[in-house]
Amino acid sequence: DYLVALRKLTREADAHIYIRMMERAHELSANVYGDNREEMQAYLTSCNAFFEDNEGRILQIAPRE
Repeated sequence: DYLVALRKLTREADAHIYIRMMERAHELSANVYGDNREEMQAYLTSCNAFFEDNEGRILQIAPRE
């Protein structure tokens, strides 16, 4: 997501996709919290955060309760 957005910004002067990517990054990071590393890693795993773009998995940001 980041590299695609950065390319659009630099090559086409299109900031919309870059801003959207930054909003998603903020939304994800706002939901990464917990009492221990395993809890936070489990959340990130449930969001598909450890897959590369070429692995065909889409980042799914799940709001936490």
